[in-house]
Amino acid sequence: MGRLKGKVALVTGGASGIGRASCEALAREGARVLVADINTAGAQATAERIGAAAASHALDVSSEADWEAAMELFGRLDIVVNCAGIGITGTVEDMVLAEWNRVLAVNLTGTMLACKHGIRAIRQSDGGGSLINISSIGALLGTSDLPAYGASKAGVTLLSKSVALDCAERGYGIRCNAIH
Repeated sequence: MGRLKGKVALVTGGASGIGRASCEALAREGARVLVADINTAGAQATAERIGAAAASHALDVSSEADWEAAMELFGRLDIVVNCAGIGITGTVEDMVLAEWNRVLAVNLTGTMLACKHGIRAIRQSDGGGSLINISSIGALLGTSDLPAYGASKAGVTLLSKSVALDCAERGYGIRCNAIH
């Protein structure tokens, strides 16, 4: 307990599931947590469960303007956890292009924007921090009924490697990991 005292974390998809559990775990370790989600009622409920160490914020992860607004909320940032994600079932033959694009926008573009703006905010805070991108075993194996999800999560995995290498080469002191 207390390993993250004085740190600030932003968690996408914090209204439920892995995102909510991540918010709660970070707060237990002493971090102040910004619970970010397009589901504003769920994000607020998570923040209320945590208490004074948390605040909620409406965030569409695929919107760069939303990311810019979120970066202003706490004045510093040390940790970004990218949990927001969606999956739409069906075969590639049945995939509607708009659904494909929406899955990629949330799962992959949202993660890229989080890394882009997260790196800038972490560097302005004190330079060290962590980007944690929730990928999936589906990124490594693929399935016949979730083609957009698997493709987007495979993209998250390789994006995370690229971001980690970039941060290391520049000496930023920012880790970037993908969790499957």
